[in-house]
Amino acid sequence: MGNSGSHEENAIFIDELFDAFQIIEKLLNNLYSYDRILEMAQLISQKKQPLTRKERAELKK
Repeated sequence: MGNSGSHEENAIFIDELFDAFQIIEKLLNNLYSYDRILEMAQLISQKKQPLTRKERAELKK
């Protein structure tokens, strides 16, 4: 992860990837509530296109 993942000449091991994914998952869970994710997914599905900044800002936090 970070510099080791992009600059080291050694291969990245699967355990290191899992660690990185767990960290990213925790960060995303802290940033977005489950209800907000559902609302975003429903709107994107209805519109069949990405949300605008305004639409994203209007979602409940």
